Amino acid sequence: EVMEYGLLLYTLLLSIGFIALSIRWAGRLGWVDRPDDRKQHRHPVPLTGGIAMCAAFCLSLPLMPDKPDAYLVLLASLVVLALVGAYDDLRSIRPATRFLFQTVAVLLMTLNGQVLLSNLGNLLGWGSIVLGDLAIPFTLFGIVGVINAFNMIDGLDGLAGGVALIAIGCLLALNLTAPAPDHHASNALLVLAMVIVGFLCFNLRHPWRVQASVFMGDAG
Repeated sequence: EVMEYGLLLYTLLLSIGFIALSIRWAGRLGWVDRPDDRKQHRHPVPLTGGIAMCAAFCLSLPLMPDKPDAYLVLLASLVVLALVGAYDDLRSIRPATRFLFQTVAVLLMTLNGQVLLSNLGNLLGWGSIVLGDLAIPFTLFGIVGVINAFNMIDGLDGLAGGVALIAIGCLLALNLTAPAPDHHASNALLVLAMVIVGFLCFNLRHPWRVQASVFMGDAG
C-alpha cells in the first residue's frame, strides 16, 4: 500500500510538472486559445492540459503493481485520441475526420482489448438486457458519445475536470461495492484521478487566480 500511495503522489507531481512545462512552451508553438467576443479570458491561454495529462497517465499506469487487463491497448487508444485532439487545436481538422479517429480508437480498445458493453443488466426491471450483436455498435456509440460530451462541456474553468472527478468517484464506489471488486480497475481510476487533480491545480479559479492558466483543449 505504501508503494501505491507513493506512485499516486508521483502521478500527481508528474501531472503538475508536465502541465507547468507545457504552459511555458505553448506560447512559442502558438498552442493557445485566443480571446474573442464569445470568450471571457482576455489573454491567450495554453491548450496543452490534455496532452500533458495523457503523458502523465501513460507514464504512471504501467508502474502500478495491479494494472487493468489490456492496459497497453487502452494507452494506445488514449494516445491516438490525444494526438488527434492536439493536432485539431494547432491546425484544426474537420469534425468527420476527428470522428473517424475516435471510432478507430474505440474499436481498437473494443476488439483488441475486449472492452465491450454486452449486458445492460436489469435496467428496466424485467430481467437482464443482453445486447448480443448490438454490443459493438452500442459500445462504440456510448464511448464516442462520452468523448464528445466532455469536449462540449469544456467551456467553463474547472467544469470538465470536476465532472470527470465526480464520474471517477462514482465508478470507484460502484466497483468497490460490487460482489467481486476489480482492484486493477480501481488502481487505474485512482491514477486518472491524480492526473486530473494535477490539471485542476492550474484550471480552477480561486482567490489568487482570476482565470484558468491552462485549458484541456481537444486533446483532453
